[in-house]
Amino acid sequence: MLPGPELLHEIIGHGDKNSTCIIDGGYSFTYGQLGEKITNLASYLVHEYSIQKRERVILYLPNNWKFVVAFYAVLRAGGIVVPVDFRSSKRELDYISDNTQASIQFVDEIKRDSASNSCKETIIVSRGPDFYGSSDGFKPPEIKPEDTAVIFFTGGTTGFSKGVPLSHRNVMHMLSGLSGMLGLKYGKETFVQFLPMTHSGGMNCSMNTSLYNAGKTIIMSKFDPTVLLDIIEQQKVSVVIGVPTVYSSLVKSTDLRNRDLSSVRIFFLSGDKIHENVANEFRAMTGKTIVVGWGLTEASPQLSVAPPGKFKENYVGKPLPGTEIVTVDGEGNILPASSIGMLAVKGPQVMSGYWRNEEKNLEVFTSGGYLLTGDTGYVGEDGIYLLGRAKDVIISGGYKIWRTEVENTIMEHECVRETAVIGINDPIYGETVKAFIVSKCEITKTDIVAFCRARLSAYKVPRIIEFRSELPKSSIGKILHRVLEQENASRE
Repeated sequence: MLPGPELLHEIIGHGDKNSTCIIDGGYSFTYGQLGEKITNLASYLVHEYSIQKRERVILYLPNNWKFVVAFYAVLRAGGIVVPVDFRSSKRELDYISDNTQASIQFVDEIKRDSASNSCKETIIVSRGPDFYGSSDGFKPPEIKPEDTAVIFFTGGTTGFSKGVPLSHRNVMHMLSGLSGMLGLKYGKETFVQFLPMTHSGGMNCSMNTSLYNAGKTIIMSKFDPTVLLDIIEQQKVSVVIGVPTVYSSLVKSTDLRNRDLSSVRIFFLSGDKIHENVANEFRAMTGKTIVVGWGLTEASPQLSVAPPGKFKENYVGKPLPGTEIVTVDGEGNILPASSIGMLAVKGPQVMSGYWRNEEKNLEVFTSGGYLLTGDTGYVGEDGIYLLGRAKDVIISGGYKIWRTEVENTIMEHECVRETAVIGINDPIYGETVKAFIVSKCEITKTDIVAFCRARLSAYKVPRIIEFRSELPKSSIGKILHRVLEQENASRE
C-alpha cells in the first residue's frame, strides 16, 4: 500500500489503475479510467466555468458513477462540494444554494425543473455514457488538508438546516480510523453502495471508504433487499454498510436462510441504534453479527465502532483513534467515568463549526472545545453506551428529522392553527413522523400531505396525521410534546 494521501481526491490515484473501481449497471470503470474522467471534468470546470478555489458547487444527483466523478472533480479543481439529497424539494435546494452562495450546480436531467435560480451556472447531467471535459493544459490549484472539502446540510431545531463544513483532514482521518477498526484489506474489498451518496454516511462510510481502500464499489440506484442479496451473491460482496431499516427489511422481506452470504466479512450499521430483536434474528438467519457504530454528520460522521462480533444492547463501540468522548452535565462540565449525561466529543474528524452560524456554534461547543452531540449515554470500561437523544429529533430509516422543521412547514398552511410533530415507533423505519393538527378551516389529511410533499423531502412528510380540537399545553402556553408521546405510547 502506498503512503496515505492527505487530500480526499488523491485517493483515486492510489488504486491500481487496472483494477475495477466502479460498477454501475452496464458501466464499469477501472481506477485509471475513473481518474481520467475526474481530471477531464476538473479541467472543464476550470477552463469553461472559471471555477475558483473554495467556490461552492452543488451536486443534485442520484446514486450513480457520475456523482462519483463530479464529486472528485470539484475537489480536484479546488471547489467545495455541497451535496443535496436527491429527494429534496426545490425550496430546500434554493435555501442551501442561497446559504452557501453556490455558483455552480450539477443537476440530473430529470430534475432540471427543480434547479435553483440562485446559481449562476447549471450543468445538466444526462443518464448517458458521456461526461464533459478534456484535461489539456490543466493545472490543479494548491489545496491544503485544512481546506474545506464538503458542506453537508443537517436539519436544525430552528426549522432551518445547518451547514456542516468538513475539511479534507476531517474526512481523511475518519476514513483511516474506520478502515482500521473494521479491519479492511487494501485492494481486496468489494462494497455495495445503496445509501445515498449525498449523505455523510453514504458518502464517507461507504463510497469514500471503499475507494480509500482501493476497493470495488457496486452502485445501486436505490435500496431493494432482494436486489441487494442478488448482488452480494453475484459480485461476492465483502462489506455492507447499512442503517437499521436495511437490516429490518432483510429480515422481514427476504429469505436470508437460503442466500449465500459467505463472502460478506462485515455487515456494518450506523445512523441509529438497531433493535436487539432484529440484530438477534439477523444473526440467527445468517450466522453474521452486525457490527455497530455511532456518529453524526458533524464528525464526518463516525465516532465509534464496536469490535467485530460484539453486540450488546445500547453498546456502540470504542472511539476511533484520536477521538475523545466524555459525558457532560447541563453546564458543560465533564462528569466522572460511567456517569450518564450528554455525550460530548473531540477529534480530528469533528468539524470546527457550522457554516456561517456563530450563534449556533456557541451553543454546541463547550468552553473546553467539546462538541455536544445531543445524545445521552455513558462511557464504560469497554466503550460507549448510547441511551437516548435530544427529544426534538426523529430518526426514520437512519435519517434525522428535526420536528420543528416539519412543524414550521405545516404552519405555513392557511388552514392550520396549531401543530405538534412527534416520532412514533415503526417496525420498518424505527420511527416515523406523526403530526397533530388544530385546524381553523376545512382541510383534509390528503391536503396536508400534498402541501408538505411540495416543501419537504419525502422522508420528512408526516405519515400519520391526527386532527384535534386543542393540543396539551403548559401553564405558559407551551405545547407539551411529551404528553402527546405518552398518549400515543399508551395506545400502542
